[in-house]
Amino acid sequence: MFMNLLVAAQEDRAKEEAPVALRASASDDSAAPSSDARGDALARDLEIVTEVAEFIFDLWDANCLPEYKRIEAFEERALPAFAELVDVDSDDAEEYRIEHKLLHEEFTALFEDLVEAFLQDHDYNVEGFYRACEAVQKEPELSSAATDVVDMVHAVWDFEDWAKEMIVLAKHRRDFERRYAGAVQARAERCAVEAELAPRR
Repeated sequence: MFMNLLVAAQEDRAKEEAPVALRASASDDSAAPSSDARGDALARDLEIVTEVAEFIFDLWDANCLPEYKRIEAFEERALPAFAELVDVDSDDAEEYRIEHKLLHEEFTALFEDLVEAFLQDHDYNVEGFYRACEAVQKEPELSSAATDVVDMVHAVWDFEDWAKEMIVLAKHRRDFERRYAGAVQARAERCAVEAELAPRR
């Protein structure tokens, strides 16, 4: 639901609707909000959009966060399924199996759970955040903040983009393990030679 709403926010950016104040008072629906009220609402909208953008970046960058650890644990479990695709042409979508698509569904559900929990911790719900993104996107000088969130969500939501990123991670893992294994082997051989050459007592 979260990702569907944000993709819809991107598609609705061109619409000419007035920004919806997320927490505006409903005491007088007939009165137009003052420019101060609109400014305050927009400031709150921008604040939550910016905080969510930072949180999403931190999901892959801030290794002290428990949410990062959950993403990392999922990737550790999922990477072996992508290892076989490391040397396959990345444009060959025929190579993806149902297992890859199921892993993507699991990942998007995890991502949505993490972002929705973050929103709840900040007294927002998904619909309120959608309205905040929509309002921020309508302001030319602020819209990049909301566009960043939508772009990041799209990168998670789009199976092809996500699968290609998983293949890149699997390749990095394979290359690291090969280098590490080579270094361990070279060290063992060097130690064996040194032991052979060492004077016997």
